[in-house]
Amino acid sequence: MGGHELEGRAEERRVEQFPVLEGLRRYALGEEREHVLLAGRPGSGKSMALRQWVVTLAGEGLVPVLVQLKGDRTVPELIKAEFRRAKVAVTEAQIDDWLMDDRLILLLDGVNEIPTEALRRDLAQFREENLSVPMVLTTRDLAIGGDFGIEKRFEMRPLSPEQLREFVGKYLPGSGEKLLLQLRDRLREIAETPLLLKMLCDLFKLTGEVPQNKGELFREFDREYDKFKGMTAVSGEFRRFRPEVLQHLAYTMMRGDGGVDFELTIDRGVAEGAIEDLLKGRVDAQGAKAKEWLEDLVEHHLLQVAADGRRLEFHHQLFQEYYAAEWLLGRVRGMDDETWNVSFEFVEVDGDGG
Repeated sequence: MGGHELEGRAEERRVEQFPVLEGLRRYALGEEREHVLLAGRPGSGKSMALRQWVVTLAGEGLVPVLVQLKGDRTVPELIKAEFRRAKVAVTEAQIDDWLMDDRLILLLDGVNEIPTEALRRDLAQFREENLSVPMVLTTRDLAIGGDFGIEKRFEMRPLSPEQLREFVGKYLPGSGEKLLLQLRDRLREIAETPLLLKMLCDLFKLTGEVPQNKGELFREFDREYDKFKGMTAVSGEFRRFRPEVLQHLAYTMMRGDGGVDFELTIDRGVAEGAIEDLLKGRVDAQGAKAKEWLEDLVEHHLLQVAADGRRLEFHHQLFQEYYAAEWLLGRVRGMDDETWNVSFEFVEVDGDGG
C-alpha cells in the first residue's frame, strides 16, 4: 500500500495528493482534527489501508479501533465487540468515557454497506456527537454511501502504470514481463485495482494464460481456486456443486429478506437452509451435506465468519457480486423471451416501490 495515493477534495474543490497513510494522519490526527471520508472502488485497498494504519498507530501507543459497518449493530456496540475480540472486557460506559476524552481513533469501514436506514441515522448522530474524536470512514461510492456532511474527502487513485509494473515485477519475478507483454494496453482494463491485479498474477502463475476480460478472470479464478490454496474439496461431489452453491448463496444474500437490497452477510442457519433447498432431490442426505459443505466453504474457500460471529460473508464483496451475477445469468439463459419480458417488468415495478 505504500505506493497508493489519495486525491483529497474539500468544499473549495482544492485538490491535493498524498500517500494514503500520510493523508489520513495529516487530517484525522493533525492540529485541527477533522473527520475524513475515504472513497474508492471495490478492491482499491481502502480496508487494507485501514488495517495497516491500525498496526502503525498501535505501535505508537495509540488506541485505534477498526470496525466493519456491515452488521446490524450500532457503532458503540461494534466498538465493544472489537475490544471483546481482543480479549479486553469493557462496558459501553467506559467506551463513552474514552470518547469524551478523545482517547480512541475510530476507523469505520464500509459506510455504503450499512444495512438499514435506521443504522445510517445512528451513525450520523454518533458522528455529530463526537466531532473531536479522530474518525476515518470509508465508502465505495459517494453517490451511494453518502458523505454524512464530511468536508474532508479523499479518493483512492488507480495504480499508475509504473505501480502496476512494479507490482507485477515483485509478484511474478522472472515471468512478470511475459504477463505485461501479453496484456499490453489491456492491463488497466482487466486489473484496475490491487485485488484484481493479485488475482490476475495468481492465475498467470498457475496457467501462464491471460483472461480476455474481468468476467473470465473471475471464472478462471473460481475454477482454479483449490490449486491456489493447495487444498482439495471434501469430495468430488462437493467440487462439482461448489460453484452453484456459492452462486446460490450470493443470490440469496442479494435478495435479503425478500427485498432487493444487497446484504453482505448471511445468518449461518439461513445459509445452511439455502444450500439444503438447492440440493433437494439432487443428492442424498442434503441436510447433512449442507452443513458439511458450508463448513468447508468457510474453512477452505471464499466464505469467512463475519464480525458478528453468527453470520458469514464472502472474503470480498466483489466475489459476492460475481457469484450473484453468475446465478442470475444462469436463470436468464433459461428463460424464453416472454418470461424474460415479464421478469423485467416485475423488476421495474418492484424498483418503483422501493
